[in-house]
Amino acid sequence: MIEVNKAVSEGAEAFLMTEYKYISIFLLIFGSFVLIAVDMYPNNWKFQMYTTIAYLLGAFTSLLAGYVSMKMATKANVRVAYNAISSLKLAFRTAFKAGSVLGFFLVSIALLNLTILLIIYRYIFDDMMAKGDWK
Repeated sequence: MIEVNKAVSEGAEAFLMTEYKYISIFLLIFGSFVLIAVDMYPNNWKFQMYTTIAYLLGAFTSLLAGYVSMKMATKANVRVAYNAISSLKLAFRTAFKAGSVLGFFLVSIALLNLTILLIIYRYIFDDMMAKGDWK
């Protein structure tokens, strides 16, 4: 079972690295598109930058979530398979706990990302509005 786990983990890692190589190319292309096309205010490039930063931060958070999810899933699957030998009830309980931890992690990282972004942007935009620099 340890050899199978090692092979599955290595395969998952290889898959993620290949996938992330192509996703990073897409992020650069589409991030450039977002920078150019979204929130175009006349003679004010500042707002375009903030939308692009939010897009890229969300994309990198999604990549992190995918990586952590794959790692946790491969580790949990071995435990579930091992517990299924003796009891399906124990295997289900193990799978449920692993899924719950993963779900809480994903929601937590999304909320953390959003909170940090809102705090930073509020500070920036409040300062810009106080100076009258946002028009």
